[in-house]
Amino acid sequence: MTSSRKIKKNTLAYNYKDYNYKDNIHTKLINYFMPFVPAGIFRLYENLFCKYYSLKTTSAPFTFGGKKYKYFNHIYNHTWNNERRVEIPIIWNFIKNKKSANILEVGNVLSHYFSINHNVLDKYEKGKSVINEDVVTFKPRKKYDYIVSISTLEHVGWDEPKKDKMKIIHAFNNLRSMLSRNGK
Repeated sequence: MTSSRKIKKNTLAYNYKDYNYKDNIHTKLINYFMPFVPAGIFRLYENLFCKYYSLKTTSAPFTFGGKKYKYFNHIYNHTWNNERRVEIPIIWNFIKNKKSANILEVGNVLSHYFSINHNVLDKYEKGKSVINEDVVTFKPRKKYDYIVSISTLEHVGWDEPKKDKMKIIHAFNNLRSMLSRNGK
């Protein structure tokens, strides 16, 4: 067994290098075979699984706000198996044509899938054009026309050594203060 294998009590979880899995059928296979499988074979398995879900959902769009979207399947963060499968197409459709707008993304998500040209605020994740500050204390020099966030704000106040259930309220108040007069 490798030292990167971590099984949590009463849950099925596997952490192998960059990969985090939760309880489902392919996780059970990975937990059983991963200590014996070379990384190249693991990548092949992941790619095949991603293609399977892409093909399975290609003809089945989902509807949100009266508009039809295609499910988003990507190998990074296994979007076929989580909420990003629907969140990313909705948010990307909303901002992709707003080239001249000032946009702030809270949490570095979209840059993993698309080429972006907006500001990103993420306290922990380093990257090109990522502002590494806390959402509660960040004070930008400009106001934003749009502020978007994908699978991030639910972590504010909870993914830190000292839990603070009121931090999300302060985050929303600060984000509201960053919006331009007609900002959304």
